[in-house]
Amino acid sequence: MRTLELLKAFSDKEIKLIEKEVAEGKRKSLSVLLKELKRFRHKNELPEREKLFAKIYNKPYSKTKDYLLRNELRLLNEIIYYYLATDRFKKEIDENRNVLNLWLAKAFFRRRMWHFEEDIDDYIKQAKEHLQTDILSQLFTIKLIWLSMTANSKNHKNALDMLQDWEAEEKKRFLHRMRKIEYSTIFFENLDVSKKNPSLKKITPGKAVYDFTGIDQTDWYTRYLTLQKYIVQSGGDEQIEYIKEIESIIKSGPARKVIHPDNRHSATNHLAVALVTQGRLEEALFYMEEGIRQFNEEGVPVSAIHIRNYLIALFVSQHYSKAAEVYNKYLKILTPTNMLTACNMYMAYNYLFMKLPDKALGYLPLNNKLTPSENILSRFVYLIAFITRKQYDLALTEVRNMKKAWARDDSGAFATGILSAEYFQTYIRVLIKMPKTTGKQLAALRSGISKLYDITKPPHYDDLQLHWLLQQL
Repeated sequence: MRTLELLKAFSDKEIKLIEKEVAEGKRKSLSVLLKELKRFRHKNELPEREKLFAKIYNKPYSKTKDYLLRNELRLLNEIIYYYLATDRFKKEIDENRNVLNLWLAKAFFRRRMWHFEEDIDDYIKQAKEHLQTDILSQLFTIKLIWLSMTANSKNHKNALDMLQDWEAEEKKRFLHRMRKIEYSTIFFENLDVSKKNPSLKKITPGKAVYDFTGIDQTDWYTRYLTLQKYIVQSGGDEQIEYIKEIESIIKSGPARKVIHPDNRHSATNHLAVALVTQGRLEEALFYMEEGIRQFNEEGVPVSAIHIRNYLIALFVSQHYSKAAEVYNKYLKILTPTNMLTACNMYMAYNYLFMKLPDKALGYLPLNNKLTPSENILSRFVYLIAFITRKQYDLALTEVRNMKKAWARDDSGAFATGILSAEYFQTYIRVLIKMPKTTGKQLAALRSGISKLYDITKPPHYDDLQLHWLLQQL
């Protein structure tokens, strides 16, 4: 009996800890089961199923009811597994500082503790020094996402430098593993007495070249990762074709076992976002809704990133009431995630588009843990609120303050904000002069904003202040 074998591995002190865990649970039958199994820990015999069943349920046992006992044993096993895993985890942290560093980095990221970025740099350095290549790879991943979420020109350069470093470390990591495999192969070959022949022993150099030809086409996961690169490198219909290929891979049997549900639906999400970027908004909405249908079909919660992008597509396509409905419907999913701040910001703009500035201001985040892009969006909410209320003097003062504050930052993070502020300052001055302003002045302002991105495409879907301004023009 698996459960009994598990219990035999524990000390009396550990058994008491497990008993406490079981007792704190809602299922009292597990305490009865554990008490009965404890009696057999130091015996060579197994408990009779009939007696266990009777103790738990106060009913006679039958084979047709054995599934009830099996379920109790399974639930008790899960508690024991959790204890084993957490106990081992605590020991790993005590024995290896790099493991603790990794989980600290994950905690800093999840809690948006941006001031601890230098700690992660230090953790990467320590992992390198201790040749903790598996941990190093995860730390690089966290830092890369971190840099992407606090995007600015300085961070872009840091990300590119870090990626070069990561590539070099991954080459070493791969070679370390290959050398271990070579050694282990020789070791086990030498255990075969029939092959032992001292005269045939010779030193062979480690393999230096590895052929990956064809793997990109024969290994579905390699192709999946390659297509992700192609999606970023392409645009238009070509990009959409790559996204559709990823979608077909994700729907295959092997991928469904490997790829997390959130990522399984990412292809549909990417397709919708690509269509938003191309201005094909109604098509984008179709795929956003298709993504939600897929989540519901699998019986898993809709991912926060999908909700975020759905909100963007809705209010950029001027479906303001629907956006508010979607936000309220999925607020419980958004609340514990790092998507909540962004979605609150988007809802603020949603109500600005509806000319409801007071309601918009109610969605602004009250904390100061904002990325530069979130800071930009937040300040423009106040500015647009002043403009909507026709408080043009306050709006001019606010736009000047924004430019001064952002100009003091030399990282380049607020470059888009400063440029947007210039356009808004021009727009406010135009409003003050109306009705003397000519149509040519407004047309020139609109043209200047459009050229910033490429006149054939709409502005980037995160630059919501410019979406608002273009709508007014």
